[in-house]
Amino acid sequence: MNMKEVTALIEKKKPVIKEAVIEKKRWTIEDIKDVIEERQKGLESKTLLNVLSRSSKIEDLKIIVPHFHFFVLAFQDMLRLTHGLICDPLLKEVAQSLAQEDAGHEQWYLFDVKQLGCVRDVRWLFGTDHQPVRDFVYQLINELLSAKDDRVRIIFPLVLEATGAVFFKHIVALVQSLGYDQSLRYFASSHQEIEENHVIYSEGGQGAFDDIEFDANAYQEVIGLVKRCFDSFEQFADHLEYHRKIGH
Repeated sequence: MNMKEVTALIEKKKPVIKEAVIEKKRWTIEDIKDVIEERQKGLESKTLLNVLSRSSKIEDLKIIVPHFHFFVLAFQDMLRLTHGLICDPLLKEVAQSLAQEDAGHEQWYLFDVKQLGCVRDVRWLFGTDHQPVRDFVYQLINELLSAKDDRVRIIFPLVLEATGAVFFKHIVALVQSLGYDQSLRYFASSHQEIEENHVIYSEGGQGAFDDIEFDANAYQEVIGLVKRCFDSFEQFADHLEYHRKIGH
């Protein structure tokens, strides 16, 4: 075997190395929405929401309403912080719109608490019974404060809106079936309708997200935030169901 043949044999036995062109995928807001919608389905399957769908007792609502207290009161701060943390002008405008549209809704909640006869004082609000809800809110705020990218920060209020839509769907249906819809403000269909008609759901509002792309790092950060927030809301739903079952 001559040198030429030996060289040819060596080359033949060499592993073939293909040049790989690594193409970075870019994710869009639609990809994020798909993940959020999947998590909404999981939240909707929680026992509490199934029970409320079949309930015919106003007591079921009266028991759980006080346990929304700290969350509802802190909601405005979560929107305010989102707006304050975002630097991108367009996304900052979206965050401001959300904060303005939800401003004052905590007053509707306080009205409903009185209407339903389940008022709680500050001592209860910061007492042991309500501690899990306070911790739940702090976990949510931590997610926002830990976000390193405006594209991630703006998803935070979208998650709040998405989880709220699931709770409203079942609670408002119960309120309507029991004839309390006209008596309440926060847990009423009128509030649900306002939430569903936020500017971000309009054609113009959706346009604000059209040019947003997520690289691999930003996408992973967003998915992590969505997962942890929904996990927290599922635990919150379990907490409400626990109190509904024990009757206080």
